[in-house]
Amino acid sequence: MTEETTTFDHSRPPILQTQIQSADKSAGQSTAPPVSTTIRSGRIGKYEIVDELGEGGMGRVYKAFDPELKRYVAVKVLKAGTGIDDINRFRGEAELVACLEHTNIVKVHDIGMDNQSQPYIVLEYIDGGSLGDQLRKQLPKPREAAQMIETLARAVHEAHLKGIVHRDLKPANVLVTRAGTLKVSDFGLGKRIEDASGRTRTGDVFGTPGYMAPEQASGDVKATSAGTDVYALGTILYEMLTGRPPFAGAKVWDILAQVQYADPTAPSVLVPRLPRDLSTICLKCLEKSPKARYQTALELADDLRRWLNSEPIVARPTPWWERLWRRVRRRPKETAIVLAILVALGTTAGFVVIWRANESEARLALLEKERDEKRQKELFERNAESLAAINQIRDLALNGELDEKAQEAMRKALAGYYTVLVDRSRRDGTSPLTLAQDTATLGKLIAQTGNKQEAIKAYTEAEKLYRGAAEREAVAQVQLAEVVSKSGRLVRELGRYDEADQKLKDARSIFETLRTATPNDLAVLSGLAETHHQLGELRAATNEHKAALDEYKQSIALRQRIHDAEPARAEYSQDLARGYGYRGDSQMALGLWREADHDFWQSHKIRERVEEELAKKSADPAHNDELQKARFQLARSWGNLAGYQTRNRAYDTALYFWDKARLLREDLLKVRGSVTEYRSDLAGTYSQLGELYVLTKAPAQAATLLEQARKEYEGLYQRNPGDVALSEELGNCYLLSARLQIMERKPEQAVAYAEKAWKHFAPATRRDHPSGAECYAVAAVYGIRAQGPGGTPTDRDKAIEWLGNAVKAEYRERHPEDIRQDYAFQSMSEDREFQRASNDLGRLFSNNSSR
Repeated sequence: MTEETTTFDHSRPPILQTQIQSADKSAGQSTAPPVSTTIRSGRIGKYEIVDELGEGGMGRVYKAFDPELKRYVAVKVLKAGTGIDDINRFRGEAELVACLEHTNIVKVHDIGMDNQSQPYIVLEYIDGGSLGDQLRKQLPKPREAAQMIETLARAVHEAHLKGIVHRDLKPANVLVTRAGTLKVSDFGLGKRIEDASGRTRTGDVFGTPGYMAPEQASGDVKATSAGTDVYALGTILYEMLTGRPPFAGAKVWDILAQVQYADPTAPSVLVPRLPRDLSTICLKCLEKSPKARYQTALELADDLRRWLNSEPIVARPTPWWERLWRRVRRRPKETAIVLAILVALGTTAGFVVIWRANESEARLALLEKERDEKRQKELFERNAESLAAINQIRDLALNGELDEKAQEAMRKALAGYYTVLVDRSRRDGTSPLTLAQDTATLGKLIAQTGNKQEAIKAYTEAEKLYRGAAEREAVAQVQLAEVVSKSGRLVRELGRYDEADQKLKDARSIFETLRTATPNDLAVLSGLAETHHQLGELRAATNEHKAALDEYKQSIALRQRIHDAEPARAEYSQDLARGYGYRGDSQMALGLWREADHDFWQSHKIRERVEEELAKKSADPAHNDELQKARFQLARSWGNLAGYQTRNRAYDTALYFWDKARLLREDLLKVRGSVTEYRSDLAGTYSQLGELYVLTKAPAQAATLLEQARKEYEGLYQRNPGDVALSEELGNCYLLSARLQIMERKPEQAVAYAEKAWKHFAPATRRDHPSGAECYAVAAVYGIRAQGPGGTPTDRDKAIEWLGNAVKAEYRERHPEDIRQDYAFQSMSEDREFQRASNDLGRLFSNNSSR
């Protein structure tokens, strides 16, 4: 008889070495198929079974009691009917985990064989459920999500140092103790491949499709590495931040094709208020090439720690041109054809070429019946390739990274694509939450094309879907309130104030309910603050400035609390500054000059500090979105300060401030020429500078600036004809041009401009409570008409009447002396009724409104 030699491995605890070797012998000698491992009561070895905890791909897990050590344990028993490969893999899990000693990895206590020769593993018992269970109930805050992934990454790195790659990291395989400690579990790759519903299937690809890295999805086992687990950690972070995995679908191969070929939607697109750097870290984990990801889980953990400490992160956003270049390298021929058509046509038609590639999906059902797997995968690959192009250009459109002509065509095409996507998803039985998020994205895309009415319809549909999902998924409640608030804002901008009031109050009610349940949730507090802000803008639009002040006060109090909780977050600082700026506007409207000046400077100081800090950190200012937004906001605060100085006739100071705003805004347009808000603000700057030059009697400078303002405003209004605020800004620009013509003694040209302005202010005359600014503008139109060749006494009387209406509406936006010298009323300067009206407006300007 040959003597058997035993190799002793000192890296394993002795108890495991003996039992693993024993299990090896038993497995080699046994030829009978194993019997059922469903155990409701009794024992497994010395362990007393208490309950069945769940079932994995290879085994069942039981809660058991260890009578010797007086503790609960988890016993994992191999399923019945498993072959030798699965037995080896099951035993391998015990060997792997036994090598690991880490606080955040589930410990192995024991290994053995039951009385039916089935191997089992005895594991540390975790009593708090899984991370997947938690995510279904409520998503963590971004900061909490970053802390959790940092913890998991450090644990996984410990496994990598021992040469162990998990290959199946997902929320269900992260257990949570009652104290909140995370524990990585299930190193045995319990499932080979799952369909979208979570059922197990036999195949050559190991892992869970929604959390697989591209190299896993392609079946390239040799390519799996530490980067595979880094990718999986990125998918978990993505789900924590957005409430959904990066890729989803009704069928396994659909998901696998997307994993290999489609780019994920940036988390900051799905959750607009998400910190940009955290979104960047997440996307770096999800790069297709392992070389482009963090090279170790430790690098990921360290970058998350930098973000948590408000330090510059290592990861950088992938420029749009690089994303497109990667796509060209993956599929050069198809991409070249698509891009050539897009460049040649420059219209929606180019997009139809991409979109039509998705029609292959309609033929997929027939191919599945024929079980032609090769052809099926080819079709999915083409479908995913077209989806990748759409995803890339969608993100470019949402982020404003394309030129204006391409931006408009692509946004319209994307809106059409998402319309089809939402309709198809509804038929395919996609989850209400995913469908709601896609519909909300559709609303955002339509809004950016300028079609606010259609955007409201999409948001309303998303609202219905969110309400259905909210019964089962907590994250839907927050997103529901956000969608209702966005819809309320659009409705207000269209002048439908009663409807806006109803929507915004509804959003406020949802947020307040959520705050009661989670009083310290910053996402909820931020959403509530924004809704109060929108209600403030609504009250200001309906000339209820005292009510507006109350809404802004509540918004600022919430913004301050959020800012104090995370003072390093630039977006929270910007939100606080924005609140001060808008409250300053309402205080100006009420004649609270000192308070307005204080708020404008508070806003300016915050914005100036944020811009300086971001500029110091930025290696590439031209492509730093956060820095560009900070400069956009800083330009607005310069404008607020300039407006205050103009009303107090400090024209030189006002010119200095407006010139600061102009330089910033012109630089912004050089970088992001397609962003509507940037163009609108620059047009406003030209218009305000033009007004200053009219007031200081510098007609040449005024003419140049007003011509630039008209050109910008007319282009914007042509694309957004339903925007009330934009319409009136264009109307004011025409009135300034009319005043300039009066100054230069050209009454006919002045009346022509006044008639253009009338089209934009006529709707205000039909409202019950037009604002003071609208009343004054209407009076100016009649005053200019009175000076023209066809002017009549009726025009003069109407001008006086509307000046009286401006008094009733407590108009305070012009200095009394500027009203008396206004070229719009030049022919009426000696008229006693005009003098009386201008004196009344002067008294309003000089006296503070009662609080």
